[in-house]
Amino acid sequence: MHLQMQKESDLVHFYQMLAEQTDAQKLVIHDIKKHLYAISLLNNEHENQKISDYIERLTHSSQLKVSMRVCENDFLNAIFNRYLQRCEHLHITLDIDIRKQALSFMDEYDMISLFCNLLDNAVEAATGCPDSFIEVYAGFSKSHNLLLLSVKNSCIQKPAIDTKGRLKTQKSPNGIHGTGLKSVLRVVKKYEGNYEFSYDEQSHVFSTVITLTNSKEEN
Repeated sequence: MHLQMQKESDLVHFYQMLAEQTDAQKLVIHDIKKHLYAISLLNNEHENQKISDYIERLTHSSQLKVSMRVCENDFLNAIFNRYLQRCEHLHITLDIDIRKQALSFMDEYDMISLFCNLLDNAVEAATGCPDSFIEVYAGFSKSHNLLLLSVKNSCIQKPAIDTKGRLKTQKSPNGIHGTGLKSVLRVVKKYEGNYEFSYDEQSHVFSTVITLTNSKEEN
């Protein structure tokens, strides 16, 4: 349990750093006029090599890499952008649909733990599959006072199931990892939710459906 919580804490710290990178990106864009002025001064001095070096450093700065805004939470945007880059590298199509205010009742620590572990498993399972994809959806039902979270991903082999109908927790070719699954179930339990999964052997698609209750609702 201690190692599990430490891993989740490390994830939170990592994505806090990524969110800070986004703030740094805004500062660089804000200072773009100053960068152009510096280039203009070098141009007046015919310092062509220095101009080239300056532009090279600026354009390759991590602070200027394009990031997508998927939802309202900066930490989640940092997470999703990290996985979008990872999936692009692995030739996995990643589609994310997070509805407005769907996750507003959740603690950021829990959000990061939940999505990181679900996406880690999905990427692991989808890697190497033909026409691989991952679809993530999160929406909140006010009438039922709960979050519906769905993750579908390519999965070439049927996941191993134990005698109680649960996913086996050891690392498998399908990307199901014991510690990650325990972290997901911890969040589900905390929010009095439900966790279900299914596998379609014809389409080779693994589906996860999670519901979480908003216990913070004001009467």
